[in-house]
Amino acid sequence: MIYCDASGVGLVCVLMQWDQVITYASRQLNLHEHNYPTRYLKLAAVVLMD
Repeated sequence: MIYCDASGVGLVCVLMQWDQVITYASRQLNLHEHNYPTRYLKLAAVVLMD
């Protein structure tokens, strides 16, 4: 399972298997990303995991 979330501050994505965390990634938003709509931020979180 991949869990992704985005807020007005940053992006986070967690890859889990059998209820155990395999890997995770997070980062703060850039200045221009604060203007992005939520749906674009959630997509950016998925790309972050790549």
